[in-house]
Amino acid sequence: MRLKDLINPELIVLDADIKDRRQLFESLSELMSSALENVSAETILNGFMEREDLGGTNVGDGIALPHARVAPTGRELLAVIRPKKSIDWGDKSEIDLVVATLTDPDHPEGHLNLLSSLARILHKPKCLEMMRKATNVADVVHVLAREGEPGQRFYELVFMVLPDDEAVHDILNVLSRLGIQGATSVSGRGMAEILSAGPSLFAGFRELFGAIGSARLVLSAIDATMVEPVLNRFREWRTEAGAGGVAFSIPISGAVGLNRDEF
Repeated sequence: MRLKDLINPELIVLDADIKDRRQLFESLSELMSSALENVSAETILNGFMEREDLGGTNVGDGIALPHARVAPTGRELLAVIRPKKSIDWGDKSEIDLVVATLTDPDHPEGHLNLLSSLARILHKPKCLEMMRKATNVADVVHVLAREGEPGQRFYELVFMVLPDDEAVHDILNVLSRLGIQGATSVSGRGMAEILSAGPSLFAGFRELFGAIGSARLVLSAIDATMVEPVLNRFREWRTEAGAGGVAFSIPISGAVGLNRDEF
């Protein structure tokens, strides 16, 4: 299903008088249950809260993408709430734009595609600015419908060289919170490790480098519009974790299977 087909103006609320995250989830649950048969607001609320317990849905830039897989078979639902004032998300961050989704638990691919599409759209500075400055619901509908239309995509391959498995776990969580689900982690053997295991001519590398471990490499082919948000979050992670690591990207000049309809 295309994003524009999920947009329901009745499920978009601007400048809502909401004080905290709990009230926001309650408002979302009531709003979305009104558009679904046989799914109570309580069921939706529990779904949102359970997902938050697994890991916050704050994706940075003042945006949250709460989601729950409690929709009836074959259904997907989207709602937007823009609070009148930013609210504390419980992780030392302030949120002023919330886009929530409900999806069918039996179709995980659609769930991941929807989150990825929303993250891509909302991390575009121009789109985010338009969503925040919208004076009416029609403006929000216009942004989501226009940006959600599939078309030619440009991709880049992001490389992240990390020191250990804990760092890999952290980075995969960062990518997931940005809506990026397609990443691969591999172990890489560095030059020093290879040479130190070779002929005696290079045995001195053992003493020079001490206990040599393997680097971890995370690779992900992502929409080019997401490169800047990914690198920014990587930079923040390095600072917060006090960890090393290197990240960079290169354009993908040709590919098969990436330029596809997102839904």
